[in-house]
Amino acid sequence: MFLLSSIGIVFLFIVCISMPLVSFLLPVYKIKKMSTLGIKERLIVNGISMGILAYIDPMFLGMYVGFFLVIEGLYYYFKNFKNNTPIFDRIFITAIVTTAIMGLYSYFLRDDISNSVVFLKEIYKAKLNLSNGEVNRIFDILKENYIFLLFIYSGISSYFTYYILDRKTYKSWDISYKWTILYIVGFFIQKYIKKEIYYGNNILEIGKLIYIIFGIRVIYSKLSERMNLKGINKFISIVIGGMFPSITFILGAIKSFNVKVRIIRK
Repeated sequence: MFLLSSIGIVFLFIVCISMPLVSFLLPVYKIKKMSTLGIKERLIVNGISMGILAYIDPMFLGMYVGFFLVIEGLYYYFKNFKNNTPIFDRIFITAIVTTAIMGLYSYFLRDDISNSVVFLKEIYKAKLNLSNGEVNRIFDILKENYIFLLFIYSGISSYFTYYILDRKTYKSWDISYKWTILYIVGFFIQKYIKKEIYYGNNILEIGKLIYIIFGIRVIYSKLSERMNLKGINKFISIVIGGMFPSITFILGAIKSFNVKVRIIRK
């Protein structure tokens, strides 16, 4: 049983790193599959999985421990010890922690990453028929927004882990107003500390995204008060969030202070 579970984890790990948009599948699978196991059994399954991954590629082990195990571990931590923490706080704390770990991990692997970037640039030029300048510009944009992109990747995995496991309570998911501090810090750095503008831009974008995501939930809840159509309400709220990110951000930020938000129909 332990071996089969470990093989399933390794298989899902490979799927998740191959298709980043489904990276939530592994933590969801593990939390559901291992919920009935004791601590000893979980340690055995994780130990076997880590051994297999280390044998395949030591870099896989770092990704598994620093990303997927952290998401799973923080999920259990909040559930068992900090159950009064708002769900969106749990999601974004998890995303920030994994972003920091993956950022540090990629720093130690910077030489390997640099070699991969050179290889990818050649593929882009050959397959997409792009000029050298166009390819360099694409990778410059990726580099300038690297922390923010890491946060998006971490956030997708963390968000959908919670959504799949706890979606029945989605309408009541809340967030702390303290995330506005992150936005203010990013704005201050971007505005007044020009030599640290890289960090300022990335922190500011993370702060914006946090309240846009929460703002989508606010819109969804308001729509649900008028229409009992979960799928349609979810779709409409996402579309509104995508089309009007600034308004959605403001709604999310205001609501985080427990200020009542009203959508007035003319």
